[in-house]
Amino acid sequence: MTETVPGARTARIPIGSGRSLACTVAGRGPALFLLHGIGGARAQWAPQIGALAGRATVIAWDARGYGDSDGPPVTAFADFAEDLFALMDRLSVGRAVAVGHSMGGRILLEACAHDPDRFAGLVLSGTQPAYLQHMTADQRADYIGKRRGLFDGDRVRADKVAAIVDGLLHPDAPPAAREIMTRSLSGLRREGYLAALEASAAMDRRAILARLRMPVRVVGGNGDAVCPAEVTRALASAIGQGPATVLPRVGHMPNLEAPAAVTALIVDLLDSLAVPADVPDLAAA
Repeated sequence: MTETVPGARTARIPIGSGRSLACTVAGRGPALFLLHGIGGARAQWAPQIGALAGRATVIAWDARGYGDSDGPPVTAFADFAEDLFALMDRLSVGRAVAVGHSMGGRILLEACAHDPDRFAGLVLSGTQPAYLQHMTADQRADYIGKRRGLFDGDRVRADKVAAIVDGLLHPDAPPAAREIMTRSLSGLRREGYLAALEASAAMDRRAILARLRMPVRVVGGNGDAVCPAEVTRALASAIGQGPATVLPRVGHMPNLEAPAAVTALIVDLLDSLAVPADVPDLAAA
């Protein structure tokens, strides 16, 4: 990861109770956290880390159970939000800007249900405020079943990865997006991934959307089969801060399929903030 982002470094940050979070850290300035999706890892943010390191201290994590992070499997979706707050506390960040993709966006909504004042601004990408509720019961069962079938024992089945990548990305996605997604899915840890899948199933934070007061940007792809454009538009409408940005010829991974557009959206948010995020204490990292 750090080899592809000049100036970035990897930090393993202990947050207590046997948990440590692997993070890529780059730049210096207000805290900007990047949270990956359920099939991801921090490497998926490489385009944004490189582009934004001159504007902020960019911190991209591997969530608990993913990548190089350690800790017992989550048992509730709120565990991820607790981890985020513990990481912020460890870095002496009272308020942060945060960008969450898919599950990462759901983690941010979960965190906002507990303590919204910790966030100066949010970007929600490909985010469902209620997990898979746009699908029928049969569609949800099929979706979850296919993802359980990713594994043969603890190992990811190579024959399953290509089909899932095809379902996530638009046919016109750049080769680099396909390569990163293939590596991310191939590197999933069975216990962590299935724990996240189970915890996500009951997640529903639609009730808080109209109460969000920090600036929020919403983005998605018009070819997203996981979080369809109508779900993205409905999320922005429920938040009530303006329309969603729906990117043409983009599937479920805008940060990889249209990296410049996503980076521009984040920069627009950073430039709009009347009260910036706190600068983290990197000595703790």
